[in-house]
This record gives sequence, structure tokens and C-alpha cells, in this order.
Amino acid sequence: MNAKRWFFAVATIAVTIALAGCPASTEPEIDPPTGGEWGVVFNMADDPVFQALPLGPIADNAAAEAAWTGTPLQAVGTIGENVRYTIVEHEGRRALEIAITTSWSGVDMTNSFSGFRHEDKIEVEVLPTMVASGAQILLNLNHAGWEPLGGWNPTMVEGEAIGNEFTLTQADVGDITTASPTNIRIRTNHVPTTFILTELRLEGQR
Repeated sequence: MNAKRWFFAVATIAVTIALAGCPASTEPEIDPPTGGEWGVVFNMADDPVFQALPLGPIADNAAAEAAWTGTPLQAVGTIGENVRYTIVEHEGRRALEIAITTSWSGVDMTNSFSGFRHEDKIEVEVLPTMVASGAQILLNLNHAGWEPLGGWNPTMVEGEAIGNEFTLTQADVGDITTASPTNIRIRTNHVPTTFILTELRLEGQR
């Protein structure tokens, strides 16, 4: 064996021995982040399901469930007794008229569809058309009581649009997911009151 080959063989054996003596790495594998991307979860103004609904009243709860499948919307109480819903045209788009005759009624945004998360943003706007004296608008989190989202519960004035943008906190999400039902309810406190839900938008990381 010439000198070059002898040197290469010795070097190879040395490296092999050194590697064999090294313990295997104990560093844990780190999974990539799985938070999802920020985007629109629901926007009533351009939602293909909602915007395809025919104009006119929603006859009963079965009709509401069928019409709103694929949206976060859910009837509250019995249609015709506690509330009436009508699909109307507003500024060239479909909107939802809500005529409330029982103060705890309104319309729900379901957690089962929305999957509400910390830092989600909700935008809502209503146009009151008939307002009982002192009637306020709120997004309620406690359906056995009174818990306006973000402390927002302004008094409505007929013909004056009113709205707000909310960012959900961890506490808000906790309240929503432990309520019964686990929904956010758009409602009032004095009846009879009618308003048109003109904007409803939810966005967040999914």
C-alpha cells in the first residue's frame, strides 16, 4: 500500500470511530406553526349563500334553517311568535330585516359555524326602522342575562344607521363557549322593535 492510500484508510477509520462514539441527538423536533392565515370567515354583503336568497319573509324555523345553511345565522325563538325575518334589498344587496316581539329574541351568530377565536374581528351595522321607547342594540354573550359585547349597547333612533367593530378577547371567547347556546346574539331590550341588519362581517385566523 502506498503512502497516500495508507493515509486515507487511517483517516477513514478515525472518522468512523469518532462518529460511533458520539451520542444520538436528543433535540426535539419542532413542528411548524399551525395558527392558520388571517381571512374573512363570513361577510353577509358578498356571501354567495346569503346573497342568493329570494326577497321576502322567511316563513318558519325550518325555512330559516334551510336558507341559512352555510352561514353563521340562526333563528332565535319561534318565527311568527317571537320574531319575524324578511330578506330585503338594501343599497343593491340582500340584508336581513329582524322584527322582534320578544325582548330576548333577535338573530344568532353560531359558534359552531364561526369557531370564535381570540382577536377575531366582528363588524356589525343595523338600520332601525321601528324602535320601542329606549330600545338599545347589543351583541349579547349571556342569554340568561345581559352582557353586551365590548360594553356596546347604544340606544337606537329610527332611520339612523348604527354600527361598531369588535375585537374578541380571551374572556369574550370564554363567555361565548360556556353560554347556552354558544352563540353571539344580535338583539334589543325593548319591543316591538324592527331593524335591518345591513352589515355582518367576521374575520380572523383560521
